[in-house]
Amino acid sequence: MHVDEAYKLQVAKTIDEVSSLSMVWEKFQWHPNASLSYFIGLVESNNRIERPHVVTVFENKSPKAMLVGRIETASFPVHVGYKVLVKPLLRCLTINYGGILGDVTAPCCDILISELTDCIKRKEADIVHLNGITVDSDLYKAAIKNPGLLCRDYFPSQFKHWQMVLPDNIDAVYQSLSGKRRHELRRRERQFLKDYSGNLKVKVLDKPDEVGQILEHAERIAKTTYHRALGVGFANNGETLQRILTLSRLGWLRAYILYVADDPCAFWIGTRFGEIFYLDYTGYDPKYKNHEPGAFLFMKMVEDLCKMGIKALDFGFGDALYKQRFGNKNWEEASVYIFSPTIRGAALNIAKSLAEGVSMLGNTFLHRMNALQKFKTMWRNRLRGNYADQKEQSNE
Repeated sequence: MHVDEAYKLQVAKTIDEVSSLSMVWEKFQWHPNASLSYFIGLVESNNRIERPHVVTVFENKSPKAMLVGRIETASFPVHVGYKVLVKPLLRCLTINYGGILGDVTAPCCDILISELTDCIKRKEADIVHLNGITVDSDLYKAAIKNPGLLCRDYFPSQFKHWQMVLPDNIDAVYQSLSGKRRHELRRRERQFLKDYSGNLKVKVLDKPDEVGQILEHAERIAKTTYHRALGVGFANNGETLQRILTLSRLGWLRAYILYVADDPCAFWIGTRFGEIFYLDYTGYDPKYKNHEPGAFLFMKMVEDLCKMGIKALDFGFGDALYKQRFGNKNWEEASVYIFSPTIRGAALNIAKSLAEGVSMLGNTFLHRMNALQKFKTMWRNRLRGNYADQKEQSNE
């Protein structure tokens, strides 16, 4: 493509080259996942990551926009609903969520997408993953239109991104909820406190020497959830350890864990960055589900965040019922891929397109039948049950 001479492109592929961008980067950064200090820590500690791939566009020698990316070995799951059909390992150029920085408007978008496509053509990666682009952005439009016919993503996964704008106190939070939801939360809280009188306690953990406790107790809960059956969510492994340890050392970590006596039953773990609290992990033990321990702990967490002066709670990726209940602000995002112009790339693109098409038709049908949420819940419960049965068999 023709690039106006006023625009220049620079790609940082080493930690030293990335560090040289610190003044520009720190001016542009807005999300913890793509902050300079966190990104460098992630690249240096994660053995799946080969190197950085940070693209900067300059206009008349002045930095205008950046894409924060990394070359890594990553799986590419092709799935219908919660059923994973195939999950090949690929060399992926991943653009971090929150890694779209600066004034990312046309013609910068065309230049950036051209570089990502060229990266594949140079065989530096098999695939590009742009994670969570706002669908009304110029970058999204360029990402789905500019790549060649074999390379473009015809069915980008779209989802709502929810936030909860917080008032100054918890009473105002309750007042913002519907009367029915407010009554239900209060009723369940009273019942929970009554049934486990004197045995409920909430711990807030955020220090490096508390990371071990966070990992151990969150894992005890997470292994009982349907997320584990899907292979997503919290997992006490080396990657999670490095992430949480890095966040704690930066002073951004905040983990809330609810205990019944000494038994951990629910957790929310997130990142405080500026005036926004970003939720990273959550889970609850299903044996306490009648008391909704997740919702109980959520309101305790929100009360604490209000006292801290946090202005918004960000729910992170994807849609969920609890996000709809508590969120009061949302926008549409999409996960977009760019495929290599090879037989393998075309095959992956076709497989993904077919799977996404089937999923979209199924979701549309279930939504019209007013049965989508019920179907999802049934599927999750089945996955949780199957996972529990497999665990029991493996322990015999």
